Amino acid sequence: MSVDNKPFIRNLTLRLLKARKSRNIVAIFAIALTTFLFTIVFTLSGNMLYTIQEQTMRQVGTSAHGGLKMITAKQYDNFAKSPLIKDISFNRYLGLAENDALKKGHFEINYFEEKQAKWNFAFPDIGKMPQADDELVCSTITLDALGIPHKIGGTVPIMFSIGDKHYTKQFKLSGYWEGDAAASTQQIGVSRKFINSVISENNIPRDDYTGTISADVYFSNAVDIENKM
Repeated sequence: MSVDNKPFIRNLTLRLLKARKSRNIVAIFAIALTTFLFTIVFTLSGNMLYTIQEQTMRQVGTSAHGGLKMITAKQYDNFAKSPLIKDISFNRYLGLAENDALKKGHFEINYFEEKQAKWNFAFPDIGKMPQADDELVCSTITLDALGIPHKIGGTVPIMFSIGDKHYTKQFKLSGYWEGDAAASTQQIGVSRKFINSVISENNIPRDDYTGTISADVYFSNAVDIENKM
């Protein structure tokens, strides 16, 4: 307010504050406590929302905005040119592991680009992605099911089929990550060199998914993902 005697108003205000010192301390404490409680509520809510989102991503199998399943290399190149797509990466499907110890679950064998391996929670926490044709990465759930120690360089026998042809290969463990039991699929990652050699020596039936590509995409934001896809 515009008054003629501002010093008087100021002195009066200070005297009132001093006279009500205890009440003011209680008021300040109450305001601080309320602010603290609101901070806790928002922090817990944010953490809870993040945990739910991450768990959903792990169940689905990717953190990306969208996925393109079982496409050709040419289709992938066309999709990658879209101005809507901010980032894209792919894996190439080989088949399902057929070891007796793995038949109770869904253990999928793929070649992963490094970027997509991270998006698909299939990137090793320990070790590295496979490079040689006899290297693989997998989760601790896969290793435990096969009864194999969590040790880099260990031998991991994997059985799979391409058409009527059956394979049993002894791989070396180049990396692994902590498995998530909530995931619908346990991923086994092999090298590009290995999957290309297997596919090239087989006549893949047209109705077989072996050799097809699945891509994950990120847009600039998460708004209207369905229409963007």
